Amino acid sequence: MTAVKFSIENTLDLVEKGNITESVNSLNRAVTLIQNTINEARKISVSLRPAMIDQLGIVPTISWFCREYQKTYTGIAIEQQINIREESVPNQLKMVIYRVLQESLTNIAKHSKASHIAISLAQHKSRLIFLLRIMAEDLMCPA
Repeated sequence: MTAVKFSIENTLDLVEKGNITESVNSLNRAVTLIQNTINEARKISVSLRPAMIDQLGIVPTISWFCREYQKTYTGIAIEQQINIREESVPNQLKMVIYRVLQESLTNIAKHSKASHIAISLAQHKSRLIFLLRIMAEDLMCPA
């Protein structure tokens, strides 16, 4: 937004100086900058709280997030074992599960050499069990 502000201020300067051609060019650049800012804000918003959680639930959201993750991190395979009904996950936990998954997978991509991730969400009696297992082909302990 700061860049947009500076761009518009620059355009106002050009208008005051009577430089119409450069003013129009500056406005066109500002429009592009504003569109990029809108797109980035949408991505951030979806990343923080995808509407899909409220519309479809946590189970489809986990599947969607894993597909999106694999598009970015093609060298990491994800196996999902979601053995729970949507109704079994309390609404107040859905966002917590999503954010834990999101942060965990981000950290795995940044800090591990994982080649495979297994994600499990299940119910055991009255408890939810959410597990992430990381496997890497080249992890060996030094002798």
